[in-house]
Amino acid sequence: MQSEVIVVGLDGATFDLIGPLAERGELPNFARLLAEGAWAPLSSTVPPVSPQAWSSFLTGVHPGQHGVFGFLGQPEGRYYRRPIRSARDMQAPTLLQIAGEAGRRVAALGIPMTYPPAPVNGVLVPEQQGPPLSTPPALWQEMVAAVGDPRDQATHIRYAFTEDKRGYVARQRELIDVQRRAAHWLLDRERYDLFIVVWTALDRMGHFLWRYGDPTHPAHRPEWAAALGSALEDAYRQLDAALGELWERLAPGGTLMVMSDHGFGPLHRRFHANLWLREHGLLALRPLAFRLASVRYPMPVLRGWNAFARRTGLPHAAIPFENWQKPIARHLYDPRPFISSSMLIDWPRTRVYSGAADEHGIRINLRGREPLGIVSPGAEYERLRRQVQEELLAFPDPRDGQPLLRAVRLREEVYSGPYIERAPDLVIEMREPTCAPTSELFAPAIVHQSVRGSGTHRSEGICLLAGPHVLPGARLAQPAIVDLAPTLLHLLGVPTPAAMEGRVLHEAFEPDWWAAHPETRVSYAGEVEPSAEAGLTREEAARVEAHLRGLGYIG
Repeated sequence: MQSEVIVVGLDGATFDLIGPLAERGELPNFARLLAEGAWAPLSSTVPPVSPQAWSSFLTGVHPGQHGVFGFLGQPEGRYYRRPIRSARDMQAPTLLQIAGEAGRRVAALGIPMTYPPAPVNGVLVPEQQGPPLSTPPALWQEMVAAVGDPRDQATHIRYAFTEDKRGYVARQRELIDVQRRAAHWLLDRERYDLFIVVWTALDRMGHFLWRYGDPTHPAHRPEWAAALGSALEDAYRQLDAALGELWERLAPGGTLMVMSDHGFGPLHRRFHANLWLREHGLLALRPLAFRLASVRYPMPVLRGWNAFARRTGLPHAAIPFENWQKPIARHLYDPRPFISSSMLIDWPRTRVYSGAADEHGIRINLRGREPLGIVSPGAEYERLRRQVQEELLAFPDPRDGQPLLRAVRLREEVYSGPYIERAPDLVIEMREPTCAPTSELFAPAIVHQSVRGSGTHRSEGICLLAGPHVLPGARLAQPAIVDLAPTLLHLLGVPTPAAMEGRVLHEAFEPDWWAAHPETRVSYAGEVEPSAEAGLTREEAARVEAHLRGLGYIG
């Protein structure tokens, strides 16, 4: 069957790769979209990371309004462990809920930050790492029986310590196809007003494989270029074909949107913020724990310790001990980044810390907020924030002596809304996009070459629209990810809730059509729909944490 509006989400897609491939005729459907549709780079959230960005896509508001600032929640307990964020932490209604309440039939497959699934007027199959869930509940088993399991369950971890990642590439290509079949299986069941499918393969492969296809990357391995150099571009070609098939399922008069939550590019170096804070006397480590954790133990030793530690509640690395892909490369083998920095920090002697890489932020160990906070609220807190801000801005890049950071901003300068207390106290921006912050403690220098990851996010994603009401060749006027929810609701004939911070991308549409369909804003009285109850077991939480650490999100 067909759908009135189809959204194809490509996590991490970038025009930097789409443009050249389309010009060479290797992405015919993207080339057609660029010629016949309206498009422009899409501004992501600050920082451009998936949990914040997909939450803003769904809600049409920035993080200060929806409350999601990263993959992790607020610190808990004496080890400052931080729970994994989920759809239950999103504090604003989603476009799926709003459209459904207006009588529109919706279907969503694979959208991050929709697990556990909430009730919708239609079907919802989230991107998920935990126990499989769907709305309606029976849908999941029916879909898996028909097309296979579409989940990407941290498959990159097996290949973390080897150069031979061909098996990982094959698995990602297989997942793209399973997810393609799942999308068509859902479309075959009924007609939808709004159909959204998201593929995450470009993001996963970009983090892991960028250096193999980029001869200018400092970690490029020419001996593996023949086998892996085209892997990322091949995924774009595969997804272009899937895009064309879904385009054919658009109802007459319908609209196609293709978007990404952020862009992508090379990663050369990492800024180890906690090491900088330690050098400046603001962060202290537990000496014995840090010395013990600093050793690159053989895998059998780590496996034995983890088994004991899980039973006794002691700190341990969040590694799912699977069958590791051989051969293990000595220059890649390093399990230490899977050990949470929070377990090694001496919290009663720490004033400032960097909590998670995906926040791009610095946190004050504030009394009354952090479990073992020592900094007093008020004057001491503000004085310390300003001190750290000034010293970070003065920190020189060891390569050229120029400031390493472009900006260090107070959180209230970046965010507004009722949930900014969840944000880091300072938000940092690197001068060079090829250098990314991390909270990892194990590195020979504060700024050091990235070893595990070779690609990272960029602020500019993609946005393209096509359909009979879309102005061919129009360039969108600086679209932002919060603009997509209002635009999609408008296409469905649903008024935009006044609380949405985004705008309808009116410049994408034919003037006559827009004049006949002006935007209306209304007060929205609905409440956030509660998600299904689904907690993670300790083992499931460890797997999710390892998945995120392996991609460098919570280093």
